[in-house]
Amino acid sequence: FPDGVHHVDCSGLSSSLQLAYALAAALSLQLVGPGEEQVREELIGALAPRRLLIVVDRCDELAEARRAGGGGPAAASSSPAGEAAASAGLPVAELLALVLRRAPRSKLLLTSRKAVALSDAQPQIVQCSELSLPEAAKLLRRMAPGSVPESHAFALAELCGCMPLALRLCGCALGSSRVRTSADELISKLQAEASRLRSLREVAQRSGGAARRARLTVPSV
Repeated sequence: FPDGVHHVDCSGLSSSLQLAYALAAALSLQLVGPGEEQVREELIGALAPRRLLIVVDRCDELAEARRAGGGGPAAASSSPAGEAAASAGLPVAELLALVLRRAPRSKLLLTSRKAVALSDAQPQIVQCSELSLPEAAKLLRRMAPGSVPESHAFALAELCGCMPLALRLCGCALGSSRVRTSADELISKLQAEASRLRSLREVAQRSGGAARRARLTVPSV
């Protein structure tokens, strides 16, 4: 990708206009259009000649916004002006579909725990399974540089089951200036939660065994 790899965080976005400005900020573009359609045209006009990758992160809310917006995918006109007019008022995810149609040299990598439907697009879905322990520890240390000693990173990775989403939540908490927590505190909290879950499982297993014995006991007549 000669024009670079760019990142957009979709958390909190609920309109296609907000998404357009987030994409523009990631690409260091200044959008001056007075209206939503003009903003989209500026954005897509800037993207069209470029060959780049945009990582569109946390698309779960885009999927929710699309359902809340209602309606199915809009029919795309064959002309650029028609496409821009058709996209007015569409659910937020449709802006991404418009980018793919009008700027085909650009590629999108979407991360989401839910399916994000884009009209006229056939996405390649990549399932993310758990990481290896070294990979998980490395991810944590990259997300919170200077906040997680190596031994703590391995302990946290194990407590998270090496699952990407859990690792990400821990990494965001440790790397945030607003959430004041240390790796030691987070390990203690997760260990306490794990202990409670084990206790609940043991209680459930004992309760299940007692219930089965009760069902097997036939009262005498």
